[in-house]
Amino acid sequence: MEDGSGGVPRPLHARLALGHTSHSTGDTNPQLHWRFGWNRSQCITVAQLRTGHCPLLASYLHRIGRQQSPVCPHCGGDDETAQHLLLCCPSHAQARSSTNYINSTDPRRMWSFLESIGTVTRPLTGNEGERGPI
Repeated sequence: MEDGSGGVPRPLHARLALGHTSHSTGDTNPQLHWRFGWNRSQCITVAQLRTGHCPLLASYLHRIGRQQSPVCPHCGGDDETAQHLLLCCPSHAQARSSTNYINSTDPRRMWSFLESIGTVTRPLTGNEGERGPI
């Protein structure tokens, strides 16, 4: 995946980064995710994906003995790692294209991708109780 700097591919961890680098100072702001209005659960999920220690991934669940196979349940091809889920799985090609998160440094686009494939759900805002019973 190109980062717009002459065709040099960005590593996976750079594409999944939560922090934001200031163009003027080069400083990284690890608290930027709070400005997105993210809750703690969303931040944890993205951090888990970045490290590969995520219960959304079959490879991780297999490694800790919670699942029999590390193979991707969506395509049945490769092991379901973060790289496979986010960048390679052919079953999610349409969602990757429609959310266009790969060409963005905005982690909200990655979250939209995860929502579109049904891996995560929209977080509760705290106002759900005001709607009344369903």
